[in-house]
Amino acid sequence: MKIWRVAVRTMSLVRAVYAAPLLLMVVLVSPTLAQNIVVVQKDKMFSQAEITLKVGESVEFRNDDDTAHSVISFTPGHEFELKLQRPGEGQAIAFDKPGRIEVECDIHPKMLLIINVQ
Repeated sequence: MKIWRVAVRTMSLVRAVYAAPLLLMVVLVSPTLAQNIVVVQKDKMFSQAEITLKVGESVEFRNDDDTAHSVISFTPGHEFELKLQRPGEGQAIAFDKPGRIEVECDIHPKMLLIINVQ
């Protein structure tokens, strides 16, 4: 019976020793896991006119259209340009500071998306 108790205590200790770092890793990593919002380009339009996300989250721009698109922003402090996206391609960009960002397609000027980063 004593051997069984020692074995149970040893197993508990082993679990604690291995579980603690794993739990710590989950706690440390979880807050940095950001949401990835998908915006589709179809019929020469963005799938949404306006979205809101938190600092650190990203937007994936996916081209489901039959023509190429570009994704660009000239908003001061939030300028970016994603390479030309052919049909079926997609790219993501993370937003690391708050602001209101106007995004458009350089090829199709009527395409406009507002991204609110909080």
